[in-house]
Amino acid sequence: MFVRHLFPLLSMCVACAAGSATHEGLGSLELGLTSQAGGVSYRLSGARFTLDGPEPREFSAPDEVERLELELPQGAYRLTLHEGYRLARADDAGAVAAKLVSANPASVSISAGETTRVALRFELAEDALAAGEGVLQIGVEIGSLDGGASGCESGLRINELDYEQASADDAEFIELLNTGVCPVPLAELSVELVNGGDGKVYGRYPLADVAPALAVGERLVLGDAPVLAQLPTAVKRLALNASGLQNGPDGVRIVRGTALIDAVAYEGAVLGAEEGGASAADEGDGSLSRCPDGFDTDDGTSDFRTGVTTPGAANDC
Repeated sequence: MFVRHLFPLLSMCVACAAGSATHEGLGSLELGLTSQAGGVSYRLSGARFTLDGPEPREFSAPDEVERLELELPQGAYRLTLHEGYRLARADDAGAVAAKLVSANPASVSISAGETTRVALRFELAEDALAAGEGVLQIGVEIGSLDGGASGCESGLRINELDYEQASADDAEFIELLNTGVCPVPLAELSVELVNGGDGKVYGRYPLADVAPALAVGERLVLGDAPVLAQLPTAVKRLALNASGLQNGPDGVRIVRGTALIDAVAYEGAVLGAEEGGASAADEGDGSLSRCPDGFDTDDGTSDFRTGVTTPGAANDC
């Protein structure tokens, strides 16, 4: 049986770079091969990758390095980790039981003069966990590390959404969750509501109105008054305006300026909210919940399902 003990393969500084992103039109991709979870160090070995995009590549990760860096032309790529890899503890060469639960292939965007860090997320089997460590939820990290962004915001997810109730629509909400490895500064981030008919924004909520940052594992709920009144005391909150959420097909997205952080479209495809793919419809009772809680499924698009509403708490998956 697998339990949810998740960890990233974080980038660490080792002399294995293919060059820094200094040439015009070029950016770089960082891929970490080691990390820690529950006080134990782990290494990905025997890994073989395919990168599809403007400059396709196939490459392997040498066991003696802790990070790969590739210089690439700017554009959209898809990174695939092939079968045959091994995940091992640093203090024991034997492989541990684990499965890849982040999107594979993963979508990666390379921008000129910037570095995009990619971290893969695995789920360890129960017998591979360090005793007494409980549940650790740290997610996949795919984001631009330019001068204007912290790099932490890539872990911010739209985690649950309820846009329609069986009677009066007075219990609408959007739940955000920081699944990343570091606090997310909220100063430049906003939640935007996108009209499905023309792709225009019909509602915008600056997250700096809530708090300076969202801590690792912390949730933030934008909702109607009855929802906010029932949240656990520690959960950050922001009131939706009187017009609330349209019933669809429409979309919700998190942005920093014009940069898209996360999005979900509901009841159909929506221009400007394509990143999260089209979810199932939420007709009446229940909500759209990201399952597993906070994270993308392997195909990156079908991770929302209808379920019991749990604003401010883990999704009922």
